[in-house]
Amino acid sequence: MAKNKKNGFTLTEMIVGMAVFSLILVAVSGIFVSAVKIQRRALVAEEISRETSYLLEYISRALRMAKKDDIGGVDCLAGNKTNYEIINTAASTGIRFRNYKDQCQEFYLDKATYQLMEKIGFATSTLTSPNLRVNYFNIKIFGADQGDGRQPQVTITMEITKPGASQPKIKVQTSVSQRQLDWSF
Repeated sequence: MAKNKKNGFTLTEMIVGMAVFSLILVAVSGIFVSAVKIQRRALVAEEISRETSYLLEYISRALRMAKKDDIGGVDCLAGNKTNYEIINTAASTGIRFRNYKDQCQEFYLDKATYQLMEKIGFATSTLTSPNLRVNYFNIKIFGADQGDGRQPQVTITMEITKPGASQPKIKVQTSVSQRQLDWSF
């Protein structure tokens, strides 16, 4: 009597096995691709957050240290004895003030490049990295005039994003008051 020994797989077993393996491979690949996308988005959000934090701290420090434009020889602001002045032209939006070194200083959004700029005297520099875009930059001033009886306060609102499809954006707002008391004698 000969024993009937089965030494292999049937074609049906091979097809079922490959189908199960393919489904598992597709599921694992999908999870991996999703994880990579989530990580990239998190890294972009971190980059935007880090740069936004730097910008707000840098601008806030300069605005806190601003001085009243009340000395002769410095032609910085249009008003007499004012603390801040809003810049709003077709090319830029921002704020101008006299800094603690008695220099005319500006922070503004260049509407052509969507970059945040700083100007001290005649020297201009870019504050944001070229791979980020400042979509919105708004300044509101309260108590900027000497005679209004209020301590000067500036509110900054901005939105920063990284250009590209479905990239995160950060909207922030902060208010800063001047360190030196705005008293008239």
